Amino acid sequence: MARNMGRLGVTTLLLGGTLFLVSCANRPTAGQLVDSIMQADAADDAISLTESQAGCIADELLDSGLGDATLAGLAEDFDTPTVLASDADEIEQAVADAAVACANS
Repeated sequence: MARNMGRLGVTTLLLGGTLFLVSCANRPTAGQLVDSIMQADAADDAISLTESQAGCIADELLDSGLGDATLAGLAEDFDTPTVLASDADEIEQAVADAAVACANS
């Protein structure tokens, strides 16, 4: 019986570690967010950001508490990201706060 519990424990540990690594793999880098922000900037004549400002916004968003899937959605398409339901009420404010914080970067 103890041997079976040991295997179960190891299996659970390996599965948990794998799931943790998979969830971390979805988090974009600051560079990926910067690229997406700059693409959105280029598509909108009303916005004019420097790369430094985009980098600041990316860093602010990575520190904002938004979920990894939402951040990945922003990195893929900043204008129309796929957003976690749990972040839906927070994303606009997080982007606005980041833009204000980085306006003079």
